Amino acid sequence: GQWAQALALFERLRAGGGATSEAVWNAAISAAGRGAQLETALRLLAEMLAEGLTPQLRSFNACLKASEAAADGDAALELLSQLRSAGIAPDTISLTSAVGALGRSGQWERALGVWGAMTSAGVEPDDRAMSTLVRALTSAGQHEVAIELFERASDAGLQAAASTRAYAV
Repeated sequence: GQWAQALALFERLRAGGGATSEAVWNAAISAAGRGAQLETALRLLAEMLAEGLTPQLRSFNACLKASEAAADGDAALELLSQLRSAGIAPDTISLTSAVGALGRSGQWERALGVWGAMTSAGVEPDDRAMSTLVRALTSAGQHEVAIELFERASDAGLQAAASTRAYAV
């Protein structure tokens, strides 16, 4: 796909000494994330830091999306820790991807914890965040927890799609 072409271009730039800007590294990490290449995204993030460059939120989010695709909840939690250590506040994308990674790896309790941290930190969950958590809960057989969460979110004013409600039930 196009992500593979973008990474090949990055490697050519890097070999020629042209991968010196944060924007170029961020684009490469994003390409790896779009391609669900978790190991590549994590390696590039580590190498970027080793080069003394500063990753941006979108770099971490690309890695988090790749961790979701790979169902690697532990990697997602480590990335959230690194994000916070870098002084960058996670956004809805960051936290939703972490919830998805945790849910896909069978760690529904930890996914629920990230959801709680999201709402406590004032990060506004959206319908994708809600449906991701509901899927994690129902996949783990936690239908009652999913329905309770859905109802509490509705009471708090979060407007979830009808398909999310149907999934919870």
